[in-house]
Amino acid sequence: MSTDRNQVLSLHKYFLNASQMKRHYEDRGRAHGLASSPADDDWTFQWIYLSLWYASLFVVAEGWQEARMRNERVSELLADSEKLGALRRFRNGIFHFQADYFDARIVDFLALGAESALWAHELHAALGSDLLSRLRSAH
Repeated sequence: MSTDRNQVLSLHKYFLNASQMKRHYEDRGRAHGLASSPADDDWTFQWIYLSLWYASLFVVAEGWQEARMRNERVSELLADSEKLGALRRFRNGIFHFQADYFDARIVDFLALGAESALWAHELHAALGSDLLSRLRSAH
């Protein structure tokens, strides 16, 4: 199934949301050092940006799959059902009210440690590269 330009543009809109939150998260970390606990001065801001980035990243991955887009690297990353499922639950924990501040839906993805962070960075880069390529070829 080919993906029409409107689907790509729509998905790119969600990717821009994720990218902006990623950028804010990384900028805060560079400016203030990586906050590792709520006791750190900049933790709240970094947490807001990180959680919105990860949750938005899942929205992009979900849209990419629903549009039946194909890209070898993106497909390889999304084939990791443990991380993708944990990211989906993370998104749900962020975008749906949870009475527990550190709800399991949020903690499970983070508990995968550096592995989940690296995977999220790689997925973000692969989705961005794929979408940019599609937008460039549509002209």
